[in-house]
Amino acid sequence: MSTGLQPLPPREATEPPSRPPARKPFPSPLQAGIIASAALVLAVIGGGATATIQASPSGGELTTVASSPAALAASAIAACLWLRVAGVPPGLPRHDRPSVWRRMSAVFIDVAMAGVTLGAVAALLPLAVEARAAGAWAWSFQRSSATAVDTVLSLGVVLAVLSGMMLWMAWPSARGRRSVGGYVMGVRLVRVGGAGPSLGWAVLHVFTGFLALCAWPVTLLAGADREGRYWNDRAAGSRVVRVDPAT
Repeated sequence: MSTGLQPLPPREATEPPSRPPARKPFPSPLQAGIIASAALVLAVIGGGATATIQASPSGGELTTVASSPAALAASAIAACLWLRVAGVPPGLPRHDRPSVWRRMSAVFIDVAMAGVTLGAVAALLPLAVEARAAGAWAWSFQRSSATAVDTVLSLGVVLAVLSGMMLWMAWPSARGRRSVGGYVMGVRLVRVGGAGPSLGWAVLHVFTGFLALCAWPVTLLAGADREGRYWNDRAAGSRVVRVDPAT
């Protein structure tokens, strides 16, 4: 018996809405390299920054402190780049291991950017002390004598810059991210052994890396293992890996 109801037409298969393509991070590694180079050139053109006490050719001690607006501008550019890169996802590791020159280039970029950022700012303290004593601000001064205050300030500036450089390079790795040098050169630091990244581990890697760099002939002669790890990597429990530039 017919009920008079017509069968419903088959529903057309609808494709799920496609996701928009993932946006590439800004800056890209190439753009980050260009920005880092621009900051370094700006710092060099501006005369850089310094705070030293050294022996004078005529006898005594020569105190020299300098900074500049251009050096501070370069410092701001490098700091903004560091913050931006630290927020970029770490990327997917590749199977091939990074070469020595790639690792060394990443370290050079990080050391240069840290020096540009911290040197110009750290020199402001002795400049401010000198301006208060002289009654006028100057971006540089040089004296043929050194006081106890000069010695303390110069030592404090050096220690602050060295400590800041270590944190500059260690902090991104402690958060599972990449430093500016690692981002530009397509490498990142990972921890082996199952433990997650931490600040102590990242600082240890930076410190052992500094020792390996100072003893670079021994480091190169000792060579790397099958995973591309040198003695300093094994001592810190870390490994440097290549990163897929598409991620």
